[in-house]
Amino acid sequence: MGNIGGEFGSSKRRMFSRTLMTTTAVQIVFGLLVTVGSRAQSQAQIAPASQQKYEFDVVSVKPSKSGPGAQRTTPTPDGFTGRNVTVQRLIETAYAIPLGTSAGRILGGPSWLSSERYDIDAKMDGTVADELQKLGPDERNAAQLQMLQALLTERFKLTVQRESKELPIYTLVVAKNGPKLQESKVNETSARATGGPGRGAGTTSRSVRGGQAFQAYSMKRLVSFLSILLERPVVDKTGLTGTYDFTLMYAPGAGGSPAVPGGTANGQPGLAIMDADDSDVISAVQDLGLKLESGKGPVEIIVIKHVEKAADN
Repeated sequence: MGNIGGEFGSSKRRMFSRTLMTTTAVQIVFGLLVTVGSRAQSQAQIAPASQQKYEFDVVSVKPSKSGPGAQRTTPTPDGFTGRNVTVQRLIETAYAIPLGTSAGRILGGPSWLSSERYDIDAKMDGTVADELQKLGPDERNAAQLQMLQALLTERFKLTVQRESKELPIYTLVVAKNGPKLQESKVNETSARATGGPGRGAGTTSRSVRGGQAFQAYSMKRLVSFLSILLERPVVDKTGLTGTYDFTLMYAPGAGGSPAVPGGTANGQPGLAIMDADDSDVISAVQDLGLKLESGKGPVEIIVIKHVEKAADN
């Protein structure tokens, strides 16, 4: 971290005004953002404890007539909807790759992968929707991602190969004097009442002047948010397993941006993310008693072996 100032001292600015989706934990990305694991964000590999294979019962895939514009992916209590989405975005969502970090992580495939747009409506059988509500947030997220992967396989004939590659990453660790985080008081009962598909149970976030306030956020969800903000995979090595309430002040003097309603795909926060320098984000994380260490590490990449355009139905 000795040359962080030099590495990120330039006035590299970015503005994100994206609608994202978790288990989202996204999550982004279904909701989490959905999130990031070791092999660089491989939450999608977390299998439900039951090892149950979940699939959507009814799926409609139609070419979108909206033209270039915003892509929307949204988990619902009984399914998933996508509006004006590319197959590239669907793959990012299904394999828990935070937005802004997919460069070098999805390889191969035809050029139309990022240009052809689709409207998708997928519904679960009622018993499946009920079963998912009984799962914990991480297991529910994994199940939803599994269902979206199955949709891509069935309707787009997608086959992929998972590989690992050394790429630039950040590692989130606890700083020398320990974390400055408040344990969340959201209990399991209220969490399940407020959490929904595509979101972490009880997890909320809202824009405040100069940053973002989080409630009942785990480190897994925080690294998903940071991955989007920094446009680089962030891996959690804090060892912190609870959920916390905290505010991340990363855009000094900036006004708050309204949160985008609804969940996110892959755990990814459904936010309009404010303009921020990497150095501001790194400093804000330090204020939480945490530390971002820059380096390289193994990151899961998705190699597309085969994919076809979906037939209109």
